[in-house]
Amino acid sequence: MNEDEYYSNDGGMVSDSALRKRKSDKTKIPNFRPIVRKKVPRTEFGEVMGNLTFGMLFIFPLIAFLTMSFPLEVISIIGVIALVIWGMSQRFSNAIIFIGICIGIELLGFLSIGILMAILG
Repeated sequence: MNEDEYYSNDGGMVSDSALRKRKSDKTKIPNFRPIVRKKVPRTEFGEVMGNLTFGMLFIFPLIAFLTMSFPLEVISIIGVIALVIWGMSQRFSNAIIFIGICIGIELLGFLSIGILMAILG
């Protein structure tokens, strides 16, 4: 560009940014269609089964191993909590329900340990 092209007809400078500007092509991001079109809603049954599976794999075996390692301590902790529940609610049935839930969790723990030992050999 020579110097004459920088000036307009009225004598002022003309910017050459339009000449220097390169065309920038925007990068196109491909739109992939989703494989599953409908979003499957969560159900309570699915959440319960997922939590039970997580518990059977990790939580219940840990409780069962603690019971095997320290049986007197675990049973005494359950007994003390049951006594506190009985004392606060003044109903013996609440304490029995709590003890039943704890025994059920421990039985599920021993069952899951047996299943894991059978699967893993």
